[in-house]
Amino acid sequence: MKRLTLIAMLTLACLSVAAAGTPAVAPADTPADMYTFMEARLAAEDGEYSRALELIDTLIEKKPKDPVLRYERADILAAAAKLEKAITELREVVKLNPKFYEAERLLGRLMVDTSEGDPKKVDAALVHLDSAYRLNPGDLSTGLAIVQIHLAAGRAKEAEAMLGELAEASPDNRTINYQYSQMLVKEGRLVEAKPYLERVVAADPLFGPALFQLIDLYQKDGEWIRAAEALDPLVAEDQRNIDLRRRQAYFYLEGGRPEVAAGLLEELIALVPRDERTRYLYGEALSAMGKFEKANEQYRTLLLQGKPNDPELLLSLGSNQMALGELADAAKTFEALAAVPGISSQGRTIAKTQLAAIDHRNGKYEDALARARKVLDEADPPNYQAVAIVLDVLRRQEKLDDALSFLEGLTTRFPDDQVLEVRQLEYFVRAGRTDEAAKRVKELEAAGPRGALSASQAYAAAEDFKGAIAILEAQRKVTPEDLDIVFQLGASYERSGEIEKSEASFLEILEKKPEHSPTLNYLGYMWADRNVHLDRAETMLVKAVSLQPRNGAYVDSLGWAYYRLGKLDLARKYLEDAATLVPRDATIRHHLGDVYARLGLNEKALSEYHLARDLEPETDAEKKAIAEKIALFEGKTSRK
Repeated sequence: MKRLTLIAMLTLACLSVAAAGTPAVAPADTPADMYTFMEARLAAEDGEYSRALELIDTLIEKKPKDPVLRYERADILAAAAKLEKAITELREVVKLNPKFYEAERLLGRLMVDTSEGDPKKVDAALVHLDSAYRLNPGDLSTGLAIVQIHLAAGRAKEAEAMLGELAEASPDNRTINYQYSQMLVKEGRLVEAKPYLERVVAADPLFGPALFQLIDLYQKDGEWIRAAEALDPLVAEDQRNIDLRRRQAYFYLEGGRPEVAAGLLEELIALVPRDERTRYLYGEALSAMGKFEKANEQYRTLLLQGKPNDPELLLSLGSNQMALGELADAAKTFEALAAVPGISSQGRTIAKTQLAAIDHRNGKYEDALARARKVLDEADPPNYQAVAIVLDVLRRQEKLDDALSFLEGLTTRFPDDQVLEVRQLEYFVRAGRTDEAAKRVKELEAAGPRGALSASQAYAAAEDFKGAIAILEAQRKVTPEDLDIVFQLGASYERSGEIEKSEASFLEILEKKPEHSPTLNYLGYMWADRNVHLDRAETMLVKAVSLQPRNGAYVDSLGWAYYRLGKLDLARKYLEDAATLVPRDATIRHHLGDVYARLGLNEKALSEYHLARDLEPETDAEKKAIAEKIALFEGKTSRK
């Protein structure tokens, strides 16, 4: 039997190809020598090391410089636990052939085994292991051994570099990519870690440690849909895990896909109808879809089922009541929220701010002013909604000096708040205080393009579009490739009536970045509103909506383009969708009223015009147009 095995090994030896870095030469010149070589191997396999060494030495006497024979001798010595002698032999082998991969690898491993932790000896071994890896980069085990040596020696940088090489060489290897990702995470290099975690999850979608770490990164980066989709394999694996399925629905909700979230939550409610968190999230999904009344049913049910003081429920209910125009009910809800025992200061501030907003919408400006000022007296950091209420009331009352005194107090309290600085600049412009405005512009411009952009927006808010243009044109000379500057410049040109310059700015952006959705929407709507280039406007707006399907402004623009094109069914669909997405926008309601009017739905049109009027359109021209349409359609409906 042993002779048959030997014959088989001889046959394989004659057919074999040398390993990486091993000389492709026979270790013996004659059949007899080959027989001796293989007999030595068999003896070593049987533990007859002395016999194996005697046989291999007879061959070495004939060819003392043959690296393969010397390597075999070293291998036998290592198997016989004669490690120092094996190391001595291997040193000779790598001198004879520096590219002998197997010899370098074995030498490095034996030197590590005999080092007894001596750093100098370990580093000497590392030289040979590194040489072996360079000769055969596919040898992952040697690469990992190098990593461990560097880590043990406290050489994290070298370990990271080696592990990075291994990860790039083996993108499908779960273990290596996970180890490398953890090294990066430990150093706080989360952006760099993400693609390696993605590799791990692609290799093993159910590997929890990597999956949940990756999901956390997606959440931090606002990549909610990717987080939701990453959970698919786990959800499929464990359909009874309600927490996991609810979490996936939450991710879809945060990612702007409330219809998907609602569908998933409906399935969960069917399984666990009394689960409060699921019902709350279902209400949030309905709210995001503009189905405020249905959402409020969920909130009221939960409040009645034993959670009458739940701040989340009260806030959501009150917000929806405001969206529905149920201001009296909303006021009661926010009063209840402010009175919740133990409510956080942030929660109480939100409640009081919304009460100020309700007074403002009801035209009770002095009450709104008093409430908002009180909020700001207690707020740190400043509450910008309360700031906006105070400024709007003072502007309506033409008390610009009072507005500036108010802002002076806030900027003194919060000296590094750029939002307040920009609002102060807006009111310098409104009040005609040009020197102070110019000084603030210089301060903002010193901060770079973003500061210049903020300064221009302050001028635009004060309806000084020429001033905004001057700031933007100056900044454009400094940073001509900054598309945000070009976009704002295009918008300012349009609002100042310089239409050709506006179009040129927007077309320049689209030439450089064809999928710049804000530009697609702005230029498409501008053309549709002016009733020009309607086919091009439609194409642009279809693209904008495809890029951001839940952007109510974009959906409104597309609906308005269809209205201009006479495609009334499509116009109605998109404008009704826009009104659902953004229910309290005067322009959207105005547009929807126009579509209903063209369709002969006079009562619906009048209802939308009334709502548009109550929502206070931005421009005097739009206010006048809506008032004229209300008068016209009130006459039409009264004659029925």
